[in-house]
Amino acid sequence: MKHKLSLYTNQPTPYQLDFCAALSKEFGDFSVVYYTDKEPDRDWSLAVDEVGYRIKTLQNSRLVRWLKLERFAFHFDFSIFKVVKRDKADHVILSGSYWCPNTIIALLMFKWRGVSTSFWGEPVFPSFGFVSSLSKQIRLFPIFKWTDFIIGIGQQAVDSYRSLGYKQPIYNIPYNIDVTQFSSNSVDENFIIDLRTQLGIKDEYVFITSGSLTHRKGMDVLIDAFAQLDVPAKLIILGSGPLEAELIAQAKGLEVIFAGMIAKDELPNYFALADCFAFASRYDGWAVVVNEAIAAGLPIISSRTVGATVDLLLDTDDNIVCESEDVEAFALAMNNKAIKGNEHVNESLLAKVDSKACAQKLNKILAKYV
Repeated sequence: MKHKLSLYTNQPTPYQLDFCAALSKEFGDFSVVYYTDKEPDRDWSLAVDEVGYRIKTLQNSRLVRWLKLERFAFHFDFSIFKVVKRDKADHVILSGSYWCPNTIIALLMFKWRGVSTSFWGEPVFPSFGFVSSLSKQIRLFPIFKWTDFIIGIGQQAVDSYRSLGYKQPIYNIPYNIDVTQFSSNSVDENFIIDLRTQLGIKDEYVFITSGSLTHRKGMDVLIDAFAQLDVPAKLIILGSGPLEAELIAQAKGLEVIFAGMIAKDELPNYFALADCFAFASRYDGWAVVVNEAIAAGLPIISSRTVGATVDLLLDTDDNIVCESEDVEAFALAMNNKAIKGNEHVNESLLAKVDSKACAQKLNKILAKYV
């Protein structure tokens, strides 16, 4: 059955666009309401026009902008009342900030109207101390009180909401991508040839990593590990951020390439250059870059503190999981992969990270609620 579905979320993100495209095909009627076009702390600037489904982008009130509350993902627009009133969806998914006014208002209004709702969120970890814990419980109250179920972005998210006392069903649907974009049929061979020449790649084993150049993403750990390799190799780092100059200085004299921010449609070509994906993040609720590496058929070396690692990589033979700060473990893993040579792996994991498969899973879940 083709249900009418709406998604309310903070802003367009690369973590959701492929899923939205798949949902628009899976459901008879699909629309997205964004609370803003761009968060102040995000570098993303994503085109969402001509996507095949309805989009409404709200604007924060002058008071929110004047108080600079946007930086805390705090969103309120008076038009949220009108938008919700006119929404004819059979089910509504809310995502992003679970405690911002737009989300709370939408939840309450849909509850009054008898429309089923869910929240799609990353892990929420318990706070320590009475005041902090009470504050989190108060902010989570609308989600816990008025949703029919929660969609956890990975098993860590599922476990976190359950541990905080959510009594309704919780389903695991992680961030996902259109895996076909990373298939060999989708990459531009001529572009890759030119890119290899431009980056000076010859016969070396190529590692690739992707993420913002911040402390949390652990690029410093990866560079230190790469410095210990005793085989010819290159490391390509995709992304930008405040630590760029510091990391470039750290990598001086090494075969490390800082490629900067890469457009979404060009990412498959860069992944096709690589022999292995390495990811030393100190923490990620999910990390969609792991999905991309899986779709590209790359073996993966990743830290244990990544949601996608916990869900997908712990029980596989082709991938290596390290502690996030363990430079020696990353160096050993990278050295072993480079010696072993190129391989294409992880085909069994494709369905778990594919947007089409996740949209179909959601449709089956909704059959219980609408």
